[in-house]
Amino acid sequence: MADIKKRSEIEKSKTWAIEDIFATIEDWEKEFAALANDINVMGTFSGRLTESAQTLYDFFSTEEKLMIRIGNLRTYAMMYQDQDTGNSEASAMSERAMGLIVKANALVSFSEPQLLAAPDGLIEGFINEYEPLKEYKFEIEKILRMRAHTLDEAGEKLLAQAGEALATPRNVYTMLTNADLTFPEVSDGKGGKTKLSHSRFIPMLENPDRAVREEAYKAYYDTYKTIKNTTAASYAGLVKSRAFNAKVRGYESTLEASLYPLAIPLDVYTSLVDAMHDGVKYFNEYMDLRAKLLGVDKLRYYDLYVPLFEYDGMVTFEEARENIQKALAPLGEEYVRDSAHAFDDRWIDMCENQGKRSGAYCTGAYGVHPYILCSYQNTLDNMFTVSHELGHAMHTFYSSKNNGYFASHYSIFLAEVASTTNEMLMARYRIDNATCKEEKQYLLNHLLETMRTTMYRQTLFADFELRAHQAYANGTALTSDFLSNLYKQVNLEYYPTVEMDDYIPYEWSRIPHFYTAYYVYQYSTGIAAAVKFSSDIYNKVPGALEKYLGFLSAGGTKYPIDVLKDAGLDMTKPDTVRQALEFFKEILDELKATL
Repeated sequence: MADIKKRSEIEKSKTWAIEDIFATIEDWEKEFAALANDINVMGTFSGRLTESAQTLYDFFSTEEKLMIRIGNLRTYAMMYQDQDTGNSEASAMSERAMGLIVKANALVSFSEPQLLAAPDGLIEGFINEYEPLKEYKFEIEKILRMRAHTLDEAGEKLLAQAGEALATPRNVYTMLTNADLTFPEVSDGKGGKTKLSHSRFIPMLENPDRAVREEAYKAYYDTYKTIKNTTAASYAGLVKSRAFNAKVRGYESTLEASLYPLAIPLDVYTSLVDAMHDGVKYFNEYMDLRAKLLGVDKLRYYDLYVPLFEYDGMVTFEEARENIQKALAPLGEEYVRDSAHAFDDRWIDMCENQGKRSGAYCTGAYGVHPYILCSYQNTLDNMFTVSHELGHAMHTFYSSKNNGYFASHYSIFLAEVASTTNEMLMARYRIDNATCKEEKQYLLNHLLETMRTTMYRQTLFADFELRAHQAYANGTALTSDFLSNLYKQVNLEYYPTVEMDDYIPYEWSRIPHFYTAYYVYQYSTGIAAAVKFSSDIYNKVPGALEKYLGFLSAGGTKYPIDVLKDAGLDMTKPDTVRQALEFFKEILDELKATL
C-alpha cells in the first residue's frame, strides 16, 4: 500500500468537513455523556401519552430534539470510522453511538403501543384541538394506520420474542454464502490463476476473453449448485416466516404486508411487472445488437456484462465538477448554486487513503449538511458516481431545509429517484458534448446497461420473488428444483433470445436482496421515475422543473406515492414505466445510428 497515502497525508481541502458536526473528539465525548443522561427523560412519558394534547406534543418535540442529537453523534462516529477503518478509537465510538441508539429506542418503545391502544378518535381529537401538534400529524397518522394490523400487548410481545427465531433463515443464508462458501481458482486471462469470489465475479464477466468469462461463470454457479438444497431450505423458511407474520397480522398476502406500512398500492408492483413484460421486445433488440457487436451467433448469460465499447478518457475531479454543474444547469440556478456547496464547503471526501471504506455513499447530519464519501480515480464512471451521490445529497439538503426532523426522512421508495435523475442528466450532457464517436458510444451503452441492470433485471427479480411467494401460498413446496425451474422460466420470459443453460437457474440463490421482502422492485420504480423527471426537465416541459424541485423539498411529508403524484407521476399506473421503456428504445436507436 506504499502508493496509497495515509489519512494524515491527504490535503484537508480534499476531505469532508467532519468538524462541522463536532469541532473535536472532546466535543463529541461531551455530547455523548450529556445524551446518555438526557435521553432518560423519555421514560417519564410512559403511560401518559393519552392524558392530553400538550403531553403528546411534548413527547414528540422532546423525542425529535434528542433524535437529532443522537443522529449527529452517530453520523460523526460512522464517518470518522469510514475515513480510516483501522482507527480503533473510531470503531469504539461507532459502537458506543449504536449502543446509545438502542437504548433510546428502548426508552420510547412504549409510544406506539400506547397510541394504538388509545380510544378511537382521541388522538385525532388532540391533533385537531392543539395547533402545535399538527407539526407531527403525519408521523402520528403513520402509527395509527397500523392499528388494524397490530395485535394486543400479549400478541405483540409474543411476536417480538419469536423475532430471533424467525430471522434464522436470513442468518443461515448470510453465514453460508459469506463465510462457508468456497470458490475455486479460475483463469485470470493473463496466463495465470485467480481465486474466484463474490467481489471478483462480475469483473470476471466483464473480461473481453469469452473463454475466461465462461470458465468463471460455470465455476461460480457450480459452487452454488453444491449448496442448492440448503439455500432452498433457507429461502423457503424465510417465505414461511413472512407468510406467518402476514397471516397473524391480518394481511391478505405477504406483498400487502410489505407494502401497507408506506401505503404503496399493490398496483404499483403488479403494473411494473406487467409493463416490463410488454417491454421485453426492446431488450431483445438490445440483446441482438450485443450479440452482433460481440461477434457471437448466440448470446450466453456470461456475455451480458462485457463492455461493448472501450473509452479511456480521463476526467480529473476539477473537470468532473465543471461537467456536473453544467449537466445540472437544467435544474436551475438555485440548484446549481446550492449544489456548489458540496465542492466549496467540503461536503465530499474524495481521495483514497489507507483504511478508507470502499465504495461511495451519501449521509446526512440534520441541521448541518449532507456528506459524500468516494475515492475518485479520474474516470468517467467515477464522475457519474459523484453526480449520483450529489443527487442524494441535494435531496437530503432540500428535505432537511424545508421540513422538521421527522418529516425530512424520505422513504426507500423515493431514495434513488433524485440520484438517478442527476445521473441521467449527466449522461445526456456528456452524450450531447461527446468529443468523439468512441466516447458517445461508450456513454450510450453505459446508459443502456444502467437501465438494463437497474430497471429490467430488478423487475425480473421482483417477478420471481412474487411468484415464489404466491406458489407457497397456493400450497407448493419451495424445493431447490421448484425454485430453480421457476427462475429458469422467468429468465426465458425476460431473455428469450439468450441461450438457456444449466447454470442461470441457480442465480436466485446468490441474490441477498431476496432476504429483504419485496425490496428490489423499488430500484425499478425509482429509475422509471428518474427517467420521467430527467426527460421532462431536459426537454423543458412546462412546469416540470417546479414539480421536481417540489419533490425534492417534500421529503417524508406524505406517503411516497402521494409525494410523486404531487410531482406529476402516478406510479399506480404503468405510464411512467412505459415512458422509461420508450426512452430505452430511443437510446438504443441513437447507439445504432453511430455504428
